[in-house]
Amino acid sequence: MVSKIGWRGLYVIGVLPLIVIIIGRIWIKESDRFTDMKSALIAKDKPKYKINIEKAKEFTYKQLFEHDLLRQTLSVNLAWIFYTLSFVTTNVVIAAIFVSYYNLTSSQAVTILLIASGIGFFAYPLAGWYGQKIGRREAWVLSSILMPFFALIFYFIAKPGNFDSIMYTYIPLYFFS
Repeated sequence: MVSKIGWRGLYVIGVLPLIVIIIGRIWIKESDRFTDMKSALIAKDKPKYKINIEKAKEFTYKQLFEHDLLRQTLSVNLAWIFYTLSFVTTNVVIAAIFVSYYNLTSSQAVTILLIASGIGFFAYPLAGWYGQKIGRREAWVLSSILMPFFALIFYFIAKPGNFDSIMYTYIPLYFFS
């Protein structure tokens, strides 16, 4: 698939998620804590959450590295670094399994991973919306319950050398993982 669209086509595909994010921002609401802080700043209401209004009024990015926020800033960034490394590593391992065990070509393995990643991109806002409706913990538990079932479906249906059986059973497993 990649060879058919060329490297320029990959850049076009990369723009599509950005457009979706821009459109999606219209419907994604701010957190309750942020809304509370904004109303406290504008209307001088007493905030429900523990917020230092004086610091919020004069927020600068320099504050991210001050003592009270430094630990959170570093831990969030470190978590994103580990997440990125794990994402790349797991995709390399999955591609190797597709090629060595399931007898797919490297182009077929990359195609499955690109499609799954593209669909997975839409899972984030969907999971965020669903998490707001039923609660984050409940959404995580539901996903954790469903994932083994999709793994079993993949295990029993995906046949070595059969691109379609691998792709159509792997994508739901990827989506819920």
